[in-house]
Amino acid sequence: MTNLVGQTLGQYQLIEIIHDGANTVYKGFQPGMNRYVAVKVLDSTQAGNPAFVQQFQQDMQFIASLEHPGLLPVLDYGQQDEWLYLVTRHVESGTLQDRLTQGYQYNIQQAQQLTRPIAEALDYLHGRGAVHSNLKPTNILIDPQGQPLLTDFGYTQGIDVGQQENAYLSPEQARGEPIDRRTDVYALGALLYELVIGQPPPVGGGPGPRSIRPDLPVAVEQVILKAMAQYPDQRFQSAGELSTTLNAVLAPQAAPVAQPVQPAPAPAPAPQPAQAAQPESKGGTNWVMILIGVAVVCLLAVICSGLFAYFGVTSQDSSESPLLVPIFIGGPTDTPGPAEPEVPPAPEEPPAPEPPPEEPPPEEPPVQEPPAEEPPAEEPPAEQPPAEEPPAQEPPAEEPPAEENQ
Repeated sequence: MTNLVGQTLGQYQLIEIIHDGANTVYKGFQPGMNRYVAVKVLDSTQAGNPAFVQQFQQDMQFIASLEHPGLLPVLDYGQQDEWLYLVTRHVESGTLQDRLTQGYQYNIQQAQQLTRPIAEALDYLHGRGAVHSNLKPTNILIDPQGQPLLTDFGYTQGIDVGQQENAYLSPEQARGEPIDRRTDVYALGALLYELVIGQPPPVGGGPGPRSIRPDLPVAVEQVILKAMAQYPDQRFQSAGELSTTLNAVLAPQAAPVAQPVQPAPAPAPAPQPAQAAQPESKGGTNWVMILIGVAVVCLLAVICSGLFAYFGVTSQDSSESPLLVPIFIGGPTDTPGPAEPEVPPAPEEPPAPEPPPEEPPPEEPPVQEPPAEEPPAEEPPAEQPPAEEPPAQEPPAEEPPAEENQ
């Protein structure tokens, strides 16, 4: 096929070849949108076939109506001279075939994760009445997130199939018989074979996958062999059925892998109940101790108040008389002058017993009699020093002047 690098098809400048085959894929640039795209140019021999050109246009219109995350959308298509071309999004990460060529190996779980979205995309395509018919690693792009994108379907039936890739051709397709969705199931089984074994399946049949990889689970081998059965009726009837069966047979293997992870979180919940229980027990003990302390304090308060009342009253009763005597004696000595005219010094004494209760004053009159004689004995010598009367004549203080008159 002619190399078109450096030329322009429509508004797309062809920069370099991405894939060379019966149909060539170029990396192109679209100046109007300032973006890189992938431009696939079909074999020039097909452009002179009016029936093929009409079918190509119908396929492009149909593909433009598809919306699924597992299908690579077509951005544009056209014809220039003898070249039919279509334009898709450019995926820098390349195809699945590029990874396999670079020696990338998939384990069983990774193969399962890759085939599941491919099966979903095929089921969507089959539900719209179309068959891919050309499923192979070169037609599966891998985006930067590792998700597969199907391309080259619908319009290239029987066009882009070389002898080196016929391992993915179903027997009925190789014989030129009518094809249906089970043709894609065969190709999906062949893809699963290559992912887990590391090489495409033998053309025309051969030994089972376990003869090459003995550690492959028997259940996985049975899934592959059923998908690649000679007759369509013996295969899975949909790509989704194949994927569901593969998930089911791998589920027991996934459980042991997850079991070692379960003991790790197990210790974490264990301390949590213990920590939750400790505050509860501590809180209960504190409340009990607080209640006991309050009860003890109240009991001590009652006992102390009773003792204080009892001993306070008795001490007052016992201290009343001794306190009154010194207070009384000290009263007249401090104020000897006014004691003579003011015979009742009792009114002055009540304020003195204020430290003790006010009840003692009624007992003071009988105590006043002995000191009542003493003040006049002391007063005459103090007030009448010139008088000749001796201190022995204290009671008749008024009579001596009467005798002088006589």
